[in-house]
Amino acid sequence: MFRPRPLAVLLALLSIPASAGAAEWHPVEGTPSAASAPAAAAAVLAHTEGLDLRTVELRFVRELPLRSHSTVRFLQYHHNLPVFGASAAVRVAPEGRVELVVLDVARGLSVEPTAALSPVAVHKQVEAYFGQTLPMALATILGIEPEAEGPGRLVYQVDVPTNRGGERFLLDAQTGALVSRRALAVDVLGRVYAISSVNTPTPTDVDLLDLVPSTPQLLSGWEGNLVVTNYASGDAQAGDLKVTQDLQPNVGADFLYDPPADPLDATDGFAQVGIYHHLTRIRDFVNGTLGVDTSSASWKLVAVANYSAGGPVDNAFFSPGGISGAFSAPNLIAIGQGTQLDFADDSDVFLHEFTHYLASNAIGYSDGQTGTDEYGLSTFGGSIDEGTADYFACTLNGDPLLGEASLVPFGAERDLTDTSKVCPDSLVGEVHEDGELIGSLTWSVRSAFGAETGDQLVWGAMSLLTKDPSFGDFARGLQQTMDDLVTQGTSTQADRDALDELLKARGLDDCDKVLGLSGGKDRSTVLFGLDILAQAFGGTCDQLKNFISLQSLFHFSATPAAGDTGLRFHVDLSGASNELDWSIYVRADQHVGFSGGGASLPTPNKYDYSVEHIQAATGELVIDATSNPPFDPAKTYYMVIGHQNCPVTTALVSAGPVTPSTGEGGAGGAGGGEAASTTTTGAGGSAGGSSEPVVVEDGCGCRVAGEPSREDAGAGLAAMSFALAGVARRRRSRRAQRNGTGT
Repeated sequence: MFRPRPLAVLLALLSIPASAGAAEWHPVEGTPSAASAPAAAAAVLAHTEGLDLRTVELRFVRELPLRSHSTVRFLQYHHNLPVFGASAAVRVAPEGRVELVVLDVARGLSVEPTAALSPVAVHKQVEAYFGQTLPMALATILGIEPEAEGPGRLVYQVDVPTNRGGERFLLDAQTGALVSRRALAVDVLGRVYAISSVNTPTPTDVDLLDLVPSTPQLLSGWEGNLVVTNYASGDAQAGDLKVTQDLQPNVGADFLYDPPADPLDATDGFAQVGIYHHLTRIRDFVNGTLGVDTSSASWKLVAVANYSAGGPVDNAFFSPGGISGAFSAPNLIAIGQGTQLDFADDSDVFLHEFTHYLASNAIGYSDGQTGTDEYGLSTFGGSIDEGTADYFACTLNGDPLLGEASLVPFGAERDLTDTSKVCPDSLVGEVHEDGELIGSLTWSVRSAFGAETGDQLVWGAMSLLTKDPSFGDFARGLQQTMDDLVTQGTSTQADRDALDELLKARGLDDCDKVLGLSGGKDRSTVLFGLDILAQAFGGTCDQLKNFISLQSLFHFSATPAAGDTGLRFHVDLSGASNELDWSIYVRADQHVGFSGGGASLPTPNKYDYSVEHIQAATGELVIDATSNPPFDPAKTYYMVIGHQNCPVTTALVSAGPVTPSTGEGGAGGAGGGEAASTTTTGAGGSAGGSSEPVVVEDGCGCRVAGEPSREDAGAGLAAMSFALAGVARRRRSRRAQRNGTGT
């Protein structure tokens, strides 16, 4: 199954949890303190007035060292309950001088902490949503789900094991209503030898470090925090996944197993030994070079070789859902036994998966493909997670091509020297596709400054990320970490300038969730179409429109110039054929708000103006004195595109002033609520450049087309998540033929 191609995994979006909000970056002019880094960070959070944390409870989690600096991380609580996705990161220099505070917190929480439902009742409710009996021992946590501009919601977080790594449910603690549902697994790639069966085809004998002594000796290590097993039987989705650990030394005290004669051998010891060695190799790198302490019980990891789940698995994954039973652990890495090869033959797989494990346990910034916040869909955190996992796999192996042994046979390898992707033009909303920009950028950083500095820069940037960050947040993390290295004297101002040029060349100097249009700037963004998904589902685009509505990855903003009398947002989908159905939403003074819950995708619910169901290749929304509310030159206006287009399109977005002679007026929106009683005629937006004015009923076009029932959306999206695997395979085959690697 590999990584699905653009937007394929979007169809795993059975509702998605929101993060506390966009990250706030606050430089601090701190003074040296004799206190420890955690104490200095806590003092700044408690006493810096401009941070507005008077009603926010933050608790220290861990300190992540970075040479002489460190990042101190905190999580938010409310009435002793965790606030999901809310956190703070503080960069502390030597002598306890605080330089930077990064906040992603929920302010103004007022929800009561007492749940009406018991964990047992919640368990039964999850079974009803899941559609089958589940094991009683499900990880269940009571906590607070932040709400944009709301008091917060008391929810139960319940993790359900599945044979694809698990699913996480959020249920309203008072009513049992489904708030969100998302996959836990992080999908990747895989294989093993010294590097892989392609790079280093002759097996080599190496020391197996940090084994836990036992009689007989087994592949357990790290003082009990790593257990390597082999898939035996069962269905993880039903909670009865069974693994075994019975591999013993075969030559004296040594594990000297040869590669199996059959690459599809589902019990070979060679795969298990390779998994232990390479996971230990990157663990030692993380402990020693990056300085991360992985010794606590929360880091316990079970790795499964020859994973098949009842059939071949052309993939590998890390899941924070862990594994239950005799080998119970909070973390799971499974290495697939595939249709053509054993993914354990490529160490790129283990190193990539371990980086997901590292990011999840040390930071927890990514919700993968299904991340959302009040901006709607937010896949950027998942893309950063994929790109940095590619980077650390490649930097440790000293080779910028990811997956020579595991991915090349499928035409799905990733070349980190390919610098063709830029923000925003190349981003499509699929985390592996968009992660290629982060992977290649970080490799360019390594090439420019050396492996040692590159590793520190990438890890330092990761350590500052909060939930569902933007690519711009990652760029600022790189810059802040380089500033720290300049302060230490290990890098120079010329290095900082060179880093800025690298970021600018790839568009990461201007790659936040909102892209500016002021000053006549045009921006482009890809809108993925429903026709490819319909092809996978065996249906039609029109059928998918009954329960799927998408949005542009980016929002856009425009600030009028002094003296302007109106503002025009213009969107051009030139090159699109037909079967277009798209909308423009605008809000004054803040971004368009999104809601999503139960089985629905995020939908616009807070906006002032809209033009909906545009079916031509160009469209506009004009705001002037006749609009409701009327144009205000002192405000900044924010726009986002919603769509149900059949073809993949590229939207060229611009904004500019309106001259008084046009006589055009905008349509005021009720933000998804009850509409006004008047009818506005005028240019709430001109669809497709038509000379006829657009009539917007009831004062606005505040309807989200095709809003699904919970049942229809859940069933359709769940089914398509499987159907899309076929499309991904077909697209890989075509790519393999172009590259000369397919048949």
